[in-house]
Amino acid sequence: MTVLLVVAMLVLVDCVNRNSAEDHYNEGCQLEQQGRKGDALKAYRLAQEEGGTSEWAVDATLAMGNLQLLAGNRDDALTAFRYAFDLSQISRDTLRMVYALRDMSRCLRSSEWIASAANCFIKADGLAQAAHLDEARADLWPEWMDVALQQGDKEQVNQLLEEIDSLERSAELGASSASAKSEEDGLGAMWLARGRALLWLGREAEAEEALLHASESANVKTHAAATMLLSQMESGNGRYESAWLSAMECVAMMDSVNRQTVRENGDLVSSLEDQIGVERENGRLRLRLWGVALLALLSIVGVVAFFRWRIRHLQAQVVTQSRRQEEQRLAAQEQNRSQQDRLLAAFRQSAFYADCERIGQGGSGEIEDDTWVQLQTLLNEHADGFVNRLVVFYPKIKPAELRMCCLIRLGLGNLQISNIFHRTQQATTNARKRLFTRMFEREGTADELNQFVMSF
Repeated sequence: MTVLLVVAMLVLVDCVNRNSAEDHYNEGCQLEQQGRKGDALKAYRLAQEEGGTSEWAVDATLAMGNLQLLAGNRDDALTAFRYAFDLSQISRDTLRMVYALRDMSRCLRSSEWIASAANCFIKADGLAQAAHLDEARADLWPEWMDVALQQGDKEQVNQLLEEIDSLERSAELGASSASAKSEEDGLGAMWLARGRALLWLGREAEAEEALLHASESANVKTHAAATMLLSQMESGNGRYESAWLSAMECVAMMDSVNRQTVRENGDLVSSLEDQIGVERENGRLRLRLWGVALLALLSIVGVVAFFRWRIRHLQAQVVTQSRRQEEQRLAAQEQNRSQQDRLLAAFRQSAFYADCERIGQGGSGEIEDDTWVQLQTLLNEHADGFVNRLVVFYPKIKPAELRMCCLIRLGLGNLQISNIFHRTQQATTNARKRLFTRMFEREGTADELNQFVMSF
């Protein structure tokens, strides 16, 4: 009899944990829809901890990784995706292993890790192909194409184009017209990836055809991206009126969809609240029935003790995480302050500083080009390659504007910059405003340019 009771209790606990993990995961989805990402992260973490190796734990872990990635925490996101892959491997869930690898690649899109991102796609494609998961393979190809383009891997791009062509010819995903194909799940994104690749290969006629198909997709982002690429192609070919119409169509469509999305999100939140309420009620009913049959009092005491422990544990985690974040913030501030101090110390010992002092005391003459080059070298050395990065990200910046940015990065004021360039303060202010407008294609103030340069 004792053995039977123990077995029944174990079954009950497993059932409760699975239901609890599913409830927490659904709650996390609802909170994420409402924009409450911090609360959603907590709910996903509960689902992960209580779900073991179940599908809910894997899905919650993937969702946590995506939230961390959106927040810019690449390392935390990569850790979550790797853990999701391990859980899927234990439960032999090939489909989730494939998507975990795809999500890992999203953390590795920087230039130094792009080869690792490509390896993630190669491994994911191999798993999907071995398990005959054709739809999962099709989901990988658009993002894989982006990585191949980023690598500049012409051979891989051509191979993926062949795979996409093969998919079009397959009986499972074939359709009677290009318009019908673009409405299939994933095919719009595939047409877009194909168009980008063909455009990169210089096959503009084929690229334009693919982008036209992608622009017929029901997916708003795919439609908008394809329309903008078509607009750019038309502009490059001198068809300015057609390019303008395409761009205006994209803007109008996005504005309309944004309003519709707000309404749909409201309906979705209400629906999720009702569904979660029903699921919670059903769960409570099942717990009552099990409790009456199998020592209800003991089960309730155990559950209460467990949740009290969990609350204390979570509170400790939150406090520890907050303290760690504060320490990291203070360390970053101290590092920035030390870097600026070193930069100013080196500046005061430079020939450029001596020329600035001379001009500031009423001296005449221009600063030599060699002295400007020395200043730019100093900034590259003591400010993490400031000048080189600025030229790379904003290649159209003029030499005089680049020099002005160098002076701003040193912390010089408007009066000092005006004296160096032998112009009025108002002229210097106007020049900073114009530079901001050219760099960001919107109106801005001189102070906004200062803030950007100091933080760049």
